[in-house]
Amino acid sequence: MSARPVAAPVLPSLAEMERMVAQAGLTLNAGQMADLALGWRQMVGLLARIPRDRALLDDQAFVFRLAPPAPAPAQKTRATAKPPTAKPIAAKPTAAKPSGAKPIVAKPIGAKRGKGKPA
Repeated sequence: MSARPVAAPVLPSLAEMERMVAQAGLTLNAGQMADLALGWRQMVGLLARIPRDRALLDDQAFVFRLAPPAPAPAQKTRATAKPPTAKPIAAKPTAAKPSGAKPIVAKPIGAKRGKGKPA
């Protein structure tokens, strides 16, 4: 990308800045107004340095294309063969197995714990 000279950015005057701040409904003191004017100048300078000598469509996000998907392999079919049939499998009932562990029971908030343990 070639570097090109940066044109001097057009900055608003102090009166224009105060008018824009008033339209936004802000009340700024002199220090805040100076910070805003400095930030404005820096932002305009940074925006002016963005290269614009290429079309937006030259950006990598617009140029990158995925390859088309590969065609699916052809399947061999036999005209005389019967399709395989699956035999239905009967489901066997299972009984729940008892476990030796105690079930975990949630206690309500604020419930007291056992002896020696803080709540």
